[in-house]
Amino acid sequence: MTISRIGLTATLLALVAAGSSSNAAAQVSGPGDITIELGGGGSIGGHSSSAAGLETAAELSYHALFGYRLSESLSVFGGYARTAYGCENAYCRTINPVLTAQHGVVGAELNRGGGWLRVGAAYGASKGVPAELTQLPPSDPSQGLGALISVGTTWGRGAFRARPFLSYLYYLTDDAVAGGGHGIALTAGFGFQFRLVGG
Repeated sequence: MTISRIGLTATLLALVAAGSSSNAAAQVSGPGDITIELGGGGSIGGHSSSAAGLETAAELSYHALFGYRLSESLSVFGGYARTAYGCENAYCRTINPVLTAQHGVVGAELNRGGGWLRVGAAYGASKGVPAELTQLPPSDPSQGLGALISVGTTWGRGAFRARPFLSYLYYLTDDAVAGGGHGIALTAGFGFQFRLVGG
């Protein structure tokens, strides 16, 4: 992980903490609002196929989510999330691959005083460590379920808002390389939410 990536991740963590502690004065959306959120950030993670545990080589991850507000404090969401992180140890040491996962995600979001908590389920495809490094049979991208939890705060008023966040993704794999294992991704980043329908 380069110094610039360490600095970026630390800055994002500080922004989330500062926004939450100041109880950001974000205007509360009303029931029936439809939003789209585009976001991205740096992710670190680990994959059971690497035999390396949690890696700290950050890579770019991003998401696109539609939301529908059921009440002032509760909304539902659905969309696409792509996570990526580097792998530098154990089986990865010779070529340092970037491990990726692409998931469709659905879930619910709870808003309180400018802060929010998002919990959801994921399903999609992921790639483990290349088979030539593990000397196990090669496989196509693995399909599997996952779980997502994110926390953050909302900055701004009106139809456009910035949303710094921290998220954790746990996903299962069924490919031969992972041996029916799993992967995780920890992401710090920013989302930008636009209200498409509503007051």
